[in-house]
Amino acid sequence: MLEAKNKIGNSYSSFKNVSFIWAQDKKNLIGNSQTLSMPWPNIPEDLAYFKKITWGHSIVVGRRTYLNLPSKPLEGRKNFVLTSEELNDNQIEIVSNLNELKKIIERSPSEKFFIIGGKQLFQATLPWVKWLYQTIISGFFPGDIYMVKINYSEFRLIKQKTIFSKANYLVNFNVFERLED
Repeated sequence: MLEAKNKIGNSYSSFKNVSFIWAQDKKNLIGNSQTLSMPWPNIPEDLAYFKKITWGHSIVVGRRTYLNLPSKPLEGRKNFVLTSEELNDNQIEIVSNLNELKKIIERSPSEKFFIIGGKQLFQATLPWVKWLYQTIISGFFPGDIYMVKINYSEFRLIKQKTIFSKANYLVNFNVFERLED
């Protein structure tokens, strides 16, 4: 299990180049451990948005989430997988712990890093995050994995767009920026 003891220095300052990107339902559900998949049907607009935002950048994912991606590695992005286990895939970069990940991020201040899950990785890296790319699917779905609690008073909403998807769901795309101290 990842530990949330990940202060940067002695404060909870975020990196300017680290973002979360995720989709959730109206109750903050992000996954289903029984099916190891997204709890909602395919929403093409959300997948296109994810690809557009992350394309050409680095993504960071936990091992279980990585193994359950429908297509791996995600093309057009540098794939970092946080795991202490061996993965036989020379197209990804294995990161064995949070300190190693922190060093990679610090060495690449001009690179954008997107944390894409799972829940433990979101929890462990929350203090690092400057940007939140949140998609809310207006529905309630079966599942048991919920997004970590985020104190939205530490962020400001900078962009919002609502669409009606081809899958017949109202979908909100929100972008938040962490407030400066």
